[in-house]
Amino acid sequence: MTKEQFAEWRSNPTTIEVTKALTALRNALMENMADGQTIVISDIGSTAIVTMKFVGKIEGLNEFLNLEYEDESCQ
Repeated sequence: MTKEQFAEWRSNPTTIEVTKALTALRNALMENMADGQTIVISDIGSTAIVTMKFVGKIEGLNEFLNLEYEDESCQ
């Protein structure tokens, strides 16, 4: 993918809408964590598992949302 193609993809209306939706999802996950929705009072192990699932989802969304153009010929 060229730098121009990447810029075109980023500015595509569909890409912009998908990015907005994924940003909203990431923000909702972070708010849910802040509200304690990953805490399972009766089981600390379950709390860890649920929390790590949220963290993994947030990290995955961040990977997409923070994509930048990388010139593959320089690698």
